[in-house]
Amino acid sequence: MLLLFLLYMFKYHPDETTIEINGTADLVKLGYDGRPYIQDNSSWIIPSKNVATIAHDWFEDFDKVSDWLKIGHSKRYVRKISTFVYCSDSTTWAGQYVHRLRQIKLNVARLSLDNVINVCVHEMAHCWFHNNKEDKALVKFVAFVLNNMHSIDYYSRGRKLQGFKKSKTPIRFVNEIHSILATLKHGTKTGENSIESLEQDENRTEDEIKYLKMYAKEFDKVHPEKPRNKLWINYLK
Repeated sequence: MLLLFLLYMFKYHPDETTIEINGTADLVKLGYDGRPYIQDNSSWIIPSKNVATIAHDWFEDFDKVSDWLKIGHSKRYVRKISTFVYCSDSTTWAGQYVHRLRQIKLNVARLSLDNVINVCVHEMAHCWFHNNKEDKALVKFVAFVLNNMHSIDYYSRGRKLQGFKKSKTPIRFVNEIHSILATLKHGTKTGENSIESLEQDENRTEDEIKYLKMYAKEFDKVHPEKPRNKLWINYLK
């Protein structure tokens, strides 16, 4: 059976950082009875533009965004930044960095507006990590985390990252820890991945706080710039 899939895409602010918006067009699908019907996706147009606007403004913020997170302006590192709409129950991710495509993907269906910047920081940190594995300070950070692997928040506590710890490539766990720390240091005060949300986590343990402080001090040796989030200094004491 042939399923006709119509993809709608437009670009936000093409003269600067381009954010491609996908998944807002109507789709022609086949029902269980074999008859075609129209799936109306117009309700995602405004949410997608809102996410794209916030992401665009962050990528273009040369004053507040740290230098190492600005590599998204080079096609060598990031060729495309795109929003999508994946709202099925099986899709839980809010953002992805796809290294082989050099692409940042933002899932509007899993993003609250106060968490967009946090996700942008998280994914750009992945980009930096993938492209700077020979950096001497990062090599030391990787070795430290590999020798002291522990959860520091709800995400690293979850099944996915705990699986990374036990896999043949535990550096994926370190990569995620690096991005989590980047978000806490340079993200917003609110949002699902913020320090404020972290400190309100009722399942947080004393060990997680201890390891977060250990990791934060090592992270600052890799990225010694001033934090955008002032609460970060509480984890350096």
